[in-house]
Amino acid sequence: MSCVRLYHKPTGIRVVATESRSQIKNRELAFKRLQVKLMELNIEEKERILTRKPRYVKEQILKNKKNDLKKNRPEKEFPGMTRNEGLKFFFKTGV
Repeated sequence: MSCVRLYHKPTGIRVVATESRSQIKNRELAFKRLQVKLMELNIEEKERILTRKPRYVKEQILKNKKNDLKKNRPEKEFPGMTRNEGLKFFFKTGV
């Protein structure tokens, strides 16, 4: 019997074929086996597709929205009230 051994240096994979008496057939078998093993190594898991936004992203978006509202909101003055009282009144009534 003639044995064929193949070694793939980059990955360290070794393959042996001894089924046939023919060296050519064994070489073909060994190359096919090596191909299969290399294909198995190259199969990567698909990256998960995010179906909805994670909680931390939602919190960050809300935080940014609140900050933008504070920056763009014109300050109203309420006669006879302090600034904090006026803001509380404004948020409760939506004036």
